[in-house]
Amino acid sequence: MTSRQASFYFKGLLAIACGLGTLAHAQVAACRQTQTITVAGQKIVNDQCLQNNGMDAIKFKETCDLGKEGMPALGIPPMKSVYLAACPTQAVNVCEGFGQGKLTSYYYNKDDVAERKQGCEKLGGKFR
Repeated sequence: MTSRQASFYFKGLLAIACGLGTLAHAQVAACRQTQTITVAGQKIVNDQCLQNNGMDAIKFKETCDLGKEGMPALGIPPMKSVYLAACPTQAVNVCEGFGQGKLTSYYYNKDDVAERKQGCEKLGGKFR
């Protein structure tokens, strides 16, 4: 291999590595979480998205994965998480700047608005 070929090869690998790094970052930039729970015969749908605004990527992924096991003993099914580049912004409510200002949560259903507002403000966020 000539030095020119080696240079192109190295630049190609570097470009791929940078692209994968960007992709990995995009994968932990947001997570859409959905879960359906039945309580006393009433179906409750949880549909929200967490946007990472500066939290460490590993910690953010751990946060997104918190409900993935569910709580079978209590009849709570696993929460499904899908990683996105960004949360859809067409939300019913938003909690901005909680988690030391590093998270924004978008809510896509109209249930439990008062409880959401209280939780958001307790965690230092601004609810709208």
